[in-house]
Amino acid sequence: MVAMTRSEDQAVPEDPTAPEGMVTMTIPAGLPEIAVGASERWKEMDFTLSCEGYEKVEQLLEASTPALEVLRVLVKYPSLSRTMGPFTLSTGPPLKELVLYRVCTSWSSPRFTNLARLDLGGTNSGPSINQLLRILSNSPKLEHLSLVSLQPPNYGASSLSGTTEPIVLEHLQTLNLFLATWDPLPEIKLKVEKDAPFGSLVPWSSLLRSLHVKGSRHCRKALRELATQAPSLDSESTSWMCPALLNVTLEYEGSETENVSLDFVPLRSLLHQRWSNSGPESVSANVGSKNTVRGDHAIV
Repeated sequence: MVAMTRSEDQAVPEDPTAPEGMVTMTIPAGLPEIAVGASERWKEMDFTLSCEGYEKVEQLLEASTPALEVLRVLVKYPSLSRTMGPFTLSTGPPLKELVLYRVCTSWSSPRFTNLARLDLGGTNSGPSINQLLRILSNSPKLEHLSLVSLQPPNYGASSLSGTTEPIVLEHLQTLNLFLATWDPLPEIKLKVEKDAPFGSLVPWSSLLRSLHVKGSRHCRKALRELATQAPSLDSESTSWMCPALLNVTLEYEGSETENVSLDFVPLRSLLHQRWSNSGPESVSANVGSKNTVRGDHAIV
């Protein structure tokens, strides 16, 4: 492993372009060339850089890295809208983690498959919608997904090609999305299994169209969150959690000691409050034979 460290008794020059208070160091001349010689043994690359620093290490990102599993490159300063790259990742086995901030790459790399973490942000040269869908569909075990301030060209319906079948990410645990430039916005259908962790609906809120929750504890948590309202972006009004939600299915556990019909009243009340403009005739809820409480904006 090749490592760079700094200590109090080492006179390592600092980067004068860094923000005040940030501890930095410059990259010594010739170090990238030396480091390339050991690149085939690297399992992880993690850089937090300035734009100038990125230019010095780009050759490391394109070196032969057959053992690489984790790649993190964050360009933090100067605080301009400039996106660095693109760099071309060498051939090799799939990565486990890909984290890029204000850096672009060749998004069609076959190494961007079977990812456990994908974190992209701050770039105006991100993947196309088809490249992004390809990465997600080839990473069925993805656990962490963050897409923030991506502004690739030609986003929108006209840039879609091929099938648009739903992408199922059964192992997803955390989600962070800020996709104001996307048109149309992707639609998310969330299914929470009884034994799966269920933190909050907040990260999914703006994109969620369908919700299917299993397990009494999860169902009641979902009901509480769906009944909340939060200030809108204009701060002059409030909006419901998951404002675009069209379908809710709550599947309770069967138990002789639990009366799941008690949840029928709050669910029906919630449906009428949220979708009252549809009229009472088209909003309903019921407790099914399999202890399922289901509500639908149109027909149940």
